[in-house]
Amino acid sequence: MPRRLRTPPIPLAGVIPYRHRNGVVEIALITTRNGNRWIVPKGRIGTGETARDAAVREAHEEAGLAGVLDPDPIGTFEQRKNGTRHATELYALAVLRSLKVWPERSWRKRRWFEASEAAKLVHHDDLARCIRDLIDRLRRDRSHEATA
Repeated sequence: MPRRLRTPPIPLAGVIPYRHRNGVVEIALITTRNGNRWIVPKGRIGTGETARDAAVREAHEEAGLAGVLDPDPIGTFEQRKNGTRHATELYALAVLRSLKVWPERSWRKRRWFEASEAAKLVHHDDLARCIRDLIDRLRRDRSHEATA
């Protein structure tokens, strides 16, 4: 019997927005459109856009956040939505500005969580892993700064 070919996942891009507040790393999460779950800003990569461009755009549109995007992705997580596979490439976003008004504010909530709590709140294990990887990387970077 011939094997069924798997359709490649639809590529998405997103951010894990973070900040340092009182010595603690916090992660911004947003609600899904229906408000049932906490997620990170993410979406389709537009025609002529790079994954990095799309990640910055989604941070603004879905969460009203702007900042410095890391040059390399933290990781990728896959999910199924309405029967279709999606693969989201995630970048760390050091947040410098939080807008009070943003395009999707009327149907999404934005909230800052202590980083380890944010990892527990997201529904997808791979997304939680990416958040934990970011936490570890930020700790390593801080320890290198302290010893330099």
